[in-house]
Amino acid sequence: MLKNYVVMDMEMTGLSSFRDKIIEIGAVKVCEGEIKYEYATLVNPNIMIPERIVEITGITNEMVKDKPYINEIFKNFLDFIGDDVIIGHNLKFDFSFLMQAKYDIETAEKVTLCAKQKKWYGIDTLKIARKCLDKDLSKRLEDLCVHYHICDSHHHRALNDAVVTKYVYEKLCEKFETVENIFLPEQYTYKPKKERMPSKKEIERVQRIITRLNIKQPEDIYRMNQSDLSRYADRLLSFYGNGIVI
Repeated sequence: MLKNYVVMDMEMTGLSSFRDKIIEIGAVKVCEGEIKYEYATLVNPNIMIPERIVEITGITNEMVKDKPYINEIFKNFLDFIGDDVIIGHNLKFDFSFLMQAKYDIETAEKVTLCAKQKKWYGIDTLKIARKCLDKDLSKRLEDLCVHYHICDSHHHRALNDAVVTKYVYEKLCEKFETVENIFLPEQYTYKPKKERMPSKKEIERVQRIITRLNIKQPEDIYRMNQSDLSRYADRLLSFYGNGIVI
């Protein structure tokens, strides 16, 4: 069992590390098996939080409107992680958002947030649970907390989930570490998805849709990447203009 590591959890606006945004980060730094430091912050995603995410997390648009943007706190969070091994439940998912945010900030601001040769190592408690526990037992974090009698009072809030993941990791280690070889940290990599800005023709198409539907053009239309613009056009046609000819 590792004695020194960082447990990380994030809440996001959706499932795509390219299209969706981080709305909360929570982490604990464990030293000699004990939680020594905590990191927790809400993040303004600069997009609307979908209602289904509000229902799951309890994090509302009102709660994040005055919170820092990801680029304002990201370097501080990387410093909090340092060179420690990262532990998380479904770590690959959170790691993809971490690395996509890093790429987006570095590209937009022309900065380097950490050494380019840095290697990231992590342990995924979900992967371990799927390997070690009975197949009929749910491997969701909240269900593992019930299984191991771990207090889980604010599920789907990042700091809470980071803390309980620490205890799930310890429980898994106690029973299975001596018989399984999947507790060693493995290297994590992620290839960031690069934004493509829309062409003039694509923007003009969306503007024609807006004109035909007689609605106000969004102020940020010229800041949308190609994927965001395409989704926006699809929503307009779905909600307002089925059958419209462009």
